[in-house]
Amino acid sequence: MHGMLAAFCEMTGWTREEVIGRTPAILQGEETDRQVTARLRRALEAGRTFEGRTINYRKDGRPFHIEWRTSPIRNEKGEVTHYLAIQRDVTAQVRLLERLREQAASDALTELLNHKSGENELSAAIASARREERPLSVALLDIDHFKAINDNHGHAMGDLVIERIGRLINQHLNRQDIGIRWGGGVSADPSRYRPGRRTTGSGGLPKADCQHTFS
Repeated sequence: MHGMLAAFCEMTGWTREEVIGRTPAILQGEETDRQVTARLRRALEAGRTFEGRTINYRKDGRPFHIEWRTSPIRNEKGEVTHYLAIQRDVTAQVRLLERLREQAASDALTELLNHKSGENELSAAIASARREERPLSVALLDIDHFKAINDNHGHAMGDLVIERIGRLINQHLNRQDIGIRWGGGVSADPSRYRPGRRTTGSGGLPKADCQHTFS
């Protein structure tokens, strides 16, 4: 790197003196998309314009999403002498899109996956289990007498019961498990088998003992 604007230094935390003569690799890290950087390298070697988006890292190690365009600068002979890179921090935009996707995929009351997203995840889990020839368990949880709760105590209390149960399910899910609100008072938990996992003696399903009192 041979020159940069003050905005670059503000964005990355590096000073002009620290980056002069160094490559953009100082901005890369664990989550940087290597396919994107490989495309960038090929474009630079061919003297072509490049556009891309990936995760870079500030000097203090904090990641941020970057969108940039790199264009070759040529002399009067048409030879590439430098490249001009215009970068934009799109972290806020990416996080907003992630939140919108999560909201679209999640049930607002329980924060479990909603029926549509859960059905997609369940189909993918079944296909993966078949492909890898490994077991997959699905636990369906139904709230007994849920209609009576709504009829006798009102829908607000019914929503509270579903919300609390959704919270309990989320607390007991393993990282590889999926919690789905299938509809009404029914939840599903597709659980991928893991060797050494404690299970019940008969059904082979994960055993989770939890008690909760609703007041």
